[in-house]
Amino acid sequence: MKLRKIEPSDLPFLFQWENDATMWADSDTHNPLSRHDLHQYIENTTGDIYRDGQLRLIIEDSQLSTLNSQLSTFNFQLKLWVASTFLILMRATAKRL
Repeated sequence: MKLRKIEPSDLPFLFQWENDATMWADSDTHNPLSRHDLHQYIENTTGDIYRDGQLRLIIEDSQLSTLNSQLSTFNFQLKLWVASTFLILMRATAKRL
């Protein structure tokens, strides 16, 4: 298993996870997100929680090249040393394209 930054090839999975309304109460999402919105996020994120105020990582089985889950840390406030963390576990292992 390894943690890695979100990549453009993760867009289909990210789109599915972000638009699952059953998880919105536990996350910071309140409205559906478009593929364009998520593509822009992937392109513009630095992977630096101090700059972006959030960090999203994919948990991947490196031997099988499968996505297992997503770890999101958001609402990061350095002065208060607080953040929200959200872990999405895949029900079935998804092959990367």
